[in-house]
Amino acid sequence: MSTILSVSFVANLREMNRLLFLMLLIPFAGFAQVSKKPRLEKLDAYAFQTKMVHMLGSVIDVRTPEEYADGTIKGAKNLNWEDKLFKENAAKLPKYMPVFMFCQGGYRSGEAAEWFIKQGFSSVIILENGYDAWKAAGLPTTEKPATESSSPGSYDPDK
Repeated sequence: MSTILSVSFVANLREMNRLLFLMLLIPFAGFAQVSKKPRLEKLDAYAFQTKMVHMLGSVIDVRTPEEYADGTIKGAKNLNWEDKLFKENAAKLPKYMPVFMFCQGGYRSGEAAEWFIKQGFSSVIILENGYDAWKAAGLPTTEKPATESSSPGSYDPDK
């Protein structure tokens, strides 16, 4: 009988140790999620559009105001990477929301993305090959479509 008691006692002691161990880990489980590393993604035009549609975030065009005026992705805000006030204005964006960012070909958005990550933004998503890739994919823009009379291939001698 003493052998049965000692086996039972050891089993109970092991179970108590497991429970104690788990109870000590619980406070640290939340900490692991809070200290999550920032996420930087580079997506093609279709994946960028899909993620942009399904996630609430800031859509930032880091091109110059002149480039922005020629057409952009619908809903994008212009924060010119080359502007002196870029960092001040960008710092006002919510850090907990994803930032979708693009430039004309991909270089400036890469530089800007590094800055956003260093500032502690949780998620930065770059449009690979920039606005050029977006247009090449035939995705919607604010750019006005060329009319027949203004397209480069048309010629009207009376105009």
